[in-house]
Amino acid sequence: MKLLNRSLIYLSLAFLFIIGIWAVIFYFNLKDEIRDSIDDGLQNNKLLLIQKVRTDSTLLLQRQFGGNNFEIHPISKKEALSQRDVYKDTLMYRANEDDLEPVRILHSAFQYQNNYYRLKVISSLVEEDDLIEDSFWSVVWLFLILVGSTIIINNVILRKVWNPFYDILNRLKNYRVDKEETSINIPTKTAEFVELQKASNALISHSREAYKSQKQFTENASHELQTPLAIIANKLELLLESENLKDADANTIAEVINMVERLTQLNKS
Repeated sequence: MKLLNRSLIYLSLAFLFIIGIWAVIFYFNLKDEIRDSIDDGLQNNKLLLIQKVRTDSTLLLQRQFGGNNFEIHPISKKEALSQRDVYKDTLMYRANEDDLEPVRILHSAFQYQNNYYRLKVISSLVEEDDLIEDSFWSVVWLFLILVGSTIIINNVILRKVWNPFYDILNRLKNYRVDKEETSINIPTKTAEFVELQKASNALISHSREAYKSQKQFTENASHELQTPLAIIANKLELLLESENLKDADANTIAEVINMVERLTQLNKS
């Protein structure tokens, strides 16, 4: 697997991990922000209702939510004084949806003409499953966009950055020590590739010097062995022509001459 593709896999896994954590944090922060915004709206509606009651006392007869977003019930002074503004989430039937829908309720109390009343104001909430689904698909699209962008960057921009590396690699693949070739000189400003090029050239130079030394040694050894082998062959041939030579000794000498000829051929090679 190529380095760029391996990097892409690691980046994708890192994106998945980071975006997953970010999505959870974002979801809870968004949920808190939505509730804070709704609570501010409920508080504002409460103040507006209390002001409107002073000009329209018939609002005090609103005992059920019905088509309105509030209800008012008379309570004792003790209950009113103990009542604090409380925000709660609950479910309420909605005719348009024909189902129970999540709502946010503000429980409060107020005084009007020496009488005390409990006030409930409601506001619709975003359904949690809808919020989770929307957040999930937003995260999925964000992940796909990031991975797609990374693939494009890898194949368009980073590939150009890595071109000197591949050029150096190709030069090393095609390098032959028995051929006179110039040193690798790939134009690049990337420090790592410059170091790689220097190391490659040092290795090539060392290999070339070692090859030349080995070649010179082999040539010298071949030249030095050539004369002794020729003398040995001639001496054996003269010995083989001796009149007093026995058949067994002649066969032995012939075998030695054969070996010397093989050594001579090997030396030439």
